[in-house]
This record gives sequence, C-alpha cells and structure tokens, in this order.
Amino acid sequence: GFQKYPPKKRVASNITKERMLKHCSSVLLFLVVATSGSHHANNVVNNRSPYVTFGRPRRHLLSKSHLVGTSAMSPPSIIPRGGGDDDTPSPPPPTKITTLIFDIDDTLYDVANNFTCHRNTHGATSFMLKHLHFTSPSDATRVRDHYFEKYHSTAKALTVAQSEGQLPPTAPPFDLRDLAKHWVDELDYSLLGGPDRELVDMLRDCPLRMVAFTNGPREYALKVLKTLDLLRDDGGGGVFAAEDVFAVDDVLPHCKPEAGAFEKVFRRIGVRAEECVMVEDSMKNVKCAKALGMKTVLVLGTRVRTEEEAVINGEVPDERHESVDCCVRLVSEMRGRLGSLWEGCPAVFEVT
Repeated sequence: GFQKYPPKKRVASNITKERMLKHCSSVLLFLVVATSGSHHANNVVNNRSPYVTFGRPRRHLLSKSHLVGTSAMSPPSIIPRGGGDDDTPSPPPPTKITTLIFDIDDTLYDVANNFTCHRNTHGATSFMLKHLHFTSPSDATRVRDHYFEKYHSTAKALTVAQSEGQLPPTAPPFDLRDLAKHWVDELDYSLLGGPDRELVDMLRDCPLRMVAFTNGPREYALKVLKTLDLLRDDGGGGVFAAEDVFAVDDVLPHCKPEAGAFEKVFRRIGVRAEECVMVEDSMKNVKCAKALGMKTVLVLGTRVRTEEEAVINGEVPDERHESVDCCVRLVSEMRGRLGSLWEGCPAVFEVT
C-alpha cells in the first residue's frame, strides 16, 4: 500500500565508516601476513606494502585487475621486494676485529736468527742438567723433545714428565720460576739481533689492542719483548703493555694449542674469539685458533725449517691449509697484506 513517509536510508556515521575502514585494513593485513611470510609482514608493519596503508585501503587494491584469478577469500598475489622468488636474507656483516694476538718466539722475530734453536737445545738441556739432575745432554734432550712434540712448551713438557716419573729419581720438584730465571740469565739474547724499527713502528701505528701470548715462562717472555723494544715502558715506548702479555704461567695446566689456554686469555682481556686475529708460526696453534673462530696469520720466516724442527715445533707450516687466512714471511709484512687492520678500531679483516 501507499506509505505516507518513505523509509529512511541508513547513513553510517563518520565513526562507523572509520571503523569499517580499519576493519577492512585489519583483514587485509592479516591475509598479507598469512600468505607473504615474515619479509612481507615487516614491509606491511613499516607501511611499505604496495597494497595496504593503515586506516584506509588503497583504491587500486580493490580494482578488478588485482582480483583476476582469485577467489573471494584469497588475497592478491604479492611480488617480493627486489624481484624474483628467492627472498633469502643477505648474510650478516663480518665481525669487526678489535684485538691482535701475537705469539712471540719465531713470530715477533725471524726463525732464521736461530735463537729458538739455541733455547731449545742449550737452553733446555743446560737447565735439566743443572736443576733436574740429568746426567747427560742426550738423555735430557730425549725426554724434553718427547714431551715438547706433544705439548709445544718446555714448561708443560717438564711438568708432565715429572708427573709421569720420567725425571731422574733425585730430581727436585720442577719449578717454572727456576726455568724462567735460568733462561733470563743464561740465554744469548744477542742472537735476536736487537729491535726491528720497521716492525716496532708498524705495530705502534695499529689502533687495535695488542696482546702477546707465548708458551714460554713469563719472565722470559718479558725479557724477549724488552730486548726487541716491544715491551711498553713508562716513557711511552714499546708496543705490548705488561698486563697484555700472557705466558704459560697464566694458563697452566693448559698451554697452546689447547682450547682452554686460549679461552683463559679471552676471559682475561674481555673479548670473543671472533674479534681476534692470531699471528703464529705453529700450525698446531693456527689450527686451534681457527677452530675457535679467530682469524689467523701464519708466519713462515725467511728460512725453511728442518724436518726435525718442523716435527718438534708442531707440523710443517702449510700456507695452503684451510685454517690459514693469511700468510707472511715476517710480521713486518702484515700491513701490506692486511692494511684494513690499520684503518681504525674496530676493523675489518681483508687480505690483499
């Protein structure tokens, strides 16, 4: 029949319209997130999606061209940013380097000067004859080399030899301080040839933290560094601060190449292995350092080691081994190969 008044049209309030728009956006956001993965979700949250803006859907999203081939419930297909189907995230940037850790013997000086040979023969056997009551140099050498080949440290070698009953019955307990004093007093440090000014200046120019880590006794290590003008003094000279010099005294019962020895040093200086570069002449130590996550520099020296030296000191140096990141003849060549380490702190490890 005839109606006196036509039905009133329902008009949504501005508040209702706003709620509807927000609802639509929320639904579309859910669909985008559900079908596009975390990468696209991040784009949407950061308001970078080509399909959705908060508070209001973009008009082209609702156009017919975007709905072709889709059901009423399926969202439009989304092409990942950057193009292509592979949305693999880029690898994280490399860890920055803050610390250089140097072995001392045959690393901070050239193996060719024969100081190490002098220490390992006369230096070790004369101590064993005088302090541990060995009766012949050959017996002392045999015991020392047997354990040194395994532990790569005279101090650790003699400690274990004593615990296994391989010292003479009349020998007093082995004391590392006696060995350190003997080496400080009796070794011929003139064989080192004095300071290498090029090396000292190069290391002083490096902005990274400088640490020395040796399997020798502490007092001996300090004497070598001082002879080479590498031990920091009150006048501002040198490279290594005394508190950044670590010796076998600091890590026993461990020693290089045991992981426990390196980890003690890391804790003392407050760094992670990934922040450090290990500069070494021993393949055993290089392999351990690499396994722990350090970058490595192998120092070859200017003469080839004899087979006997190579076996006793921990394998023949192999610059092609996977544990070696960089190889130099002398430490003074490092800046030419690893100049990025001199550009700032922290630094990037880049071999040229």
